[in-house]
Amino acid sequence: MTEKNECHGTPPLLQIDGLCAGYGDSAILHDITLQVTPGEVLGIVGA
Repeated sequence: MTEKNECHGTPPLLQIDGLCAGYGDSAILHDITLQVTPGEVLGIVGA
């Protein structure tokens, strides 16, 4: 995914590095990295 993006020189539409999130004392997300490039379809499902 990253190689294709660098090859075309197109910057990502969305880039997240080191995301952490929690609720109260519970760590829900820790050190999340995500990159969405043009033309890519992404679905995030959660409860």
